[in-house]
Amino acid sequence: MSKKPIIVIDPGHGGRDSGAVNGVTGSQEKDIVFSEAKALRFALKQRGVDARLTREDDRFLTLGDRAAIANELGAPLISLHCNASNGDGHGFEAFTSPGQTKSDALATSMLDAYAEAFSMKSRYDFRDGDADKEAKFAVLVRTIGVSVLFELGFIDNPADEKFLVDLNMRVQRAEVLADAIVSWLVETTGFKPVSKEAVQKEPAKMVAKSDRTDGADKTDAIKDLQALLFDKVETIQDLEKKLDAAEGKLETIRKALG
Repeated sequence: MSKKPIIVIDPGHGGRDSGAVNGVTGSQEKDIVFSEAKALRFALKQRGVDARLTREDDRFLTLGDRAAIANELGAPLISLHCNASNGDGHGFEAFTSPGQTKSDALATSMLDAYAEAFSMKSRYDFRDGDADKEAKFAVLVRTIGVSVLFELGFIDNPADEKFLVDLNMRVQRAEVLADAIVSWLVETTGFKPVSKEAVQKEPAKMVAKSDRTDGADKTDAIKDLQALLFDKVETIQDLEKKLDAAEGKLETIRKALG
């Protein structure tokens, strides 16, 4: 069996670094991109890609740490972020390090797929001949191989923020970006992904099936399924605690009323 290509997904920020914040709703960039990264990992694994995350929980990592993970694995790095611009920014964009690099093709594939799938402003920059923008962001320039920083939308724009926090759109974004990444892998490495038909029919089984994945992959698949199905849903224990507290307050009121 041929070795699976590795893709490192970097959920930006984390821990004490919240990233951009919507001052009205309280949505934080670190939470949105972490959820998106888990959904993207799941979608990529469905397609036969060995997708890894730079962080598995809400923790702080330096930019050097993030790049080092990709460098150690010799894998492309995709860093997910949300933009902010005092409420007047809108749309999506991607950044690569300056100059014509191998990262440009991956960024273009992701941008074009996103533009086709969603009714958002495409913040392209064709001045250097390709769609992505260029910047000397540390996470990009410190990554030895292919690296793309992708801005999913503006967290402080009401329409964009609604799009970013919507669970159904999160899954759809992951599917769109996964297909774009796989297309790039096919073109640049000859990778043969799991067929779309198979993924659509039995998505969970295609990840966890024993003859396609090892034990670690199964564990990751279970985590991803839990994240997608139960994200932001209170546990039974939490509900029981709240019910007990409510009953206690009700009893106090009853006693006060005599």
